[in-house]
Amino acid sequence: MNLLRGFATLAALLLLNVAATAQAVPGASSTLTLEVFLGATGITTGLGSGRNTGLTAGATLGFHPFFHLTPALEVRGTLPIDQGSVDGQKNVLGGLQVATQLSRFHPYANILFGRGEITYLNGGYQVPGKFIFYTASHDNVLSPGAGIDFALSSLWSIKLDYQHQRYAAPVVPSGYLNADALTVGIEYQFAFARKGRKF
Repeated sequence: MNLLRGFATLAALLLLNVAATAQAVPGASSTLTLEVFLGATGITTGLGSGRNTGLTAGATLGFHPFFHLTPALEVRGTLPIDQGSVDGQKNVLGGLQVATQLSRFHPYANILFGRGEITYLNGGYQVPGKFIFYTASHDNVLSPGAGIDFALSSLWSIKLDYQHQRYAAPVVPSGYLNADALTVGIEYQFAFARKGRKF
């Protein structure tokens, strides 16, 4: 998990640096938005009847809109609180987001990539047809998704987010596990970015 911790630390430092720069540069609030979120996540892991309940936290750095579309960089991480009875999945992801605004609604689509860790419970998971057991694997994760934020005010929003997460896992013949993650959470927009959200 050293790689995951390093990626998360680097992403946090980058976002903090951008936030400090935007606050110091006149006019930055008209071109940059910084939003952070925290939510509860339900996951169907894609391995047997595996299900997780976890927490997801992330941040989005939005740039100047083009043709009513706002490009952004996004980082997020998910940690399971309840791993269920089959496997527990956690990951750190980063990538691109494109959003638009319809009054208080803020729909978006994203494509994220990163690293994940799967812990196989009950003594490990046997590869079908082979005498090989895995207790854990560290895998690349590809995660396309979409969601919508509903603005409660100029600073706070409710977030509904869906991600289809494809793990390059060695425990299944196809080499991939397809997990589905649904997150409901709360989002905060930093004060310097208030001009980026209108009603």
